[in-house]
Amino acid sequence: MKRIVWILKSFFSFFSSFLKMTTYWGSSLLGCMSNPKICIMTLLCMPCQLAKNKASVDQRECTICDCLCMPREYFTRQQIRSKYGFEQATLMDCIVTGPCLPCAVCQDAREIEDRGSMVR
Repeated sequence: MKRIVWILKSFFSFFSSFLKMTTYWGSSLLGCMSNPKICIMTLLCMPCQLAKNKASVDQRECTICDCLCMPREYFTRQQIRSKYGFEQATLMDCIVTGPCLPCAVCQDAREIEDRGSMVR
């Protein structure tokens, strides 16, 4: 059992480092707890965090319609990449927004919060 846990930790550590290294994100995909406020918000109401991220990237206020019409995370990540000058990684974003959706939403929110309205 300890061996399996070690293998999983090693894999996630490598995967997380790889994502951070190749895409210029300011934080790791699996670094959800580096900002507990964002992590809790995402876990309790992911549609609200998705809407907030999308509205922030679009540089507008978040409305109730944003929450009800839940934006697609893949497109929000692509916009973040463009806005901050990250290299495009369409396949990686497609993979990440599937099984790692909560982590991707948290990573996007941390990036938006850390960079604010800074545009490259």
